Amino acid sequence: MERVQDMSKKDCKLTTKKLPVLGVISFFTFFFIIFSFTDFSRRLIDKETENYRRQLKELSEKSASLIENKVNSSSALLKSTMYFVDSDISFHSEDVMETLEHTAREGTFHVVGIADQEGRAWLTDGTEINVGKEDYFQVAIKGEMYISDVILSRDGTTNYFVIANPFTHNDMVLGVIFGMFDVDNLGKLLMPTEETDDRYVHVVEPQGRFIVRSTNPRNIFVQDNLWDALDKMVFEEGNSKKEIWKAMENRESGFTSYHQGEEERIAYYTPLGINNWYIFSTTRKDGVYRDAAISRELVLILTGRILLVFLWILFLVIIFSYLIRKKILLNNKELKASAESFRIAVSKTQDVIFDYYLDKDE
Repeated sequence: MERVQDMSKKDCKLTTKKLPVLGVISFFTFFFIIFSFTDFSRRLIDKETENYRRQLKELSEKSASLIENKVNSSSALLKSTMYFVDSDISFHSEDVMETLEHTAREGTFHVVGIADQEGRAWLTDGTEINVGKEDYFQVAIKGEMYISDVILSRDGTTNYFVIANPFTHNDMVLGVIFGMFDVDNLGKLLMPTEETDDRYVHVVEPQGRFIVRSTNPRNIFVQDNLWDALDKMVFEEGNSKKEIWKAMENRESGFTSYHQGEEERIAYYTPLGINNWYIFSTTRKDGVYRDAAISRELVLILTGRILLVFLWILFLVIIFSYLIRKKILLNNKELKASAESFRIAVSKTQDVIFDYYLDKDE
């Protein structure tokens, strides 16, 4: 009986000792969940940032492709125009002007003109000018296609660039056909790519002048020059305006991050296949935090449910342990009572004498 009693006591003690162990395990499990969630949140922001970078790069490449295709198709249209111009008639004849006007409409040119070898040019707006000293004429008259830098129109109201092609006949350069392309038309090409309020697309020259500015009203670049605008920004560690300038000088692509006040931006710059122009695209970083917060909220809900299940299981384990402990104590109490009764009975038998008779015949 004493052995049974000792075993009951040991079981009770072991069960009692398990409760603090369960508490420690529960604490560390809860701590691990919190740590894992914090680490997950950090990784989630990094992942969302990487996704935004990838999307920004795709947007930039799409914008560059749209502009390059438009300029190349316009240049090809100008080049094909010379096949419809009779080299034996005057450049400023009515037939030639009608052909050039058709080219202007099809190529969305502001104005199309044709110049002779001396630089005298006749334009579809009815004006006659001399372009002999212009870079685009001097290059094209030598037999090469040329795209000029941005030029301000004579009336000072329009920024445009010129696409010039040599006008040849029998491998002889007889003049130059050129079209003046309004840079605002490039901006219209980029508008469909700005799918959200968080994206901005610019086209800039190496000197920093904006050729095309984003039409997004939330654009924080109010200066006329990219470098002046970046002077107002605070760059994140590892980023700088000098780094961007060197990359553009070497015709390289890259990412950068900066902020102005609470406005955080991620930017991507990539060379455009026209002159030395660059696509400079930016996106608001609060979109990263917003999307990460949505994902984090979903994960938090899932984590909360898992934690509730864990706590419910832990509660059941504690209740089960409590019931087992209670049953063991009850059994132990009953064993003690039985042992005490047995002890009393044994002590009383010491006062009783039993006589045994053994009948050999029985």
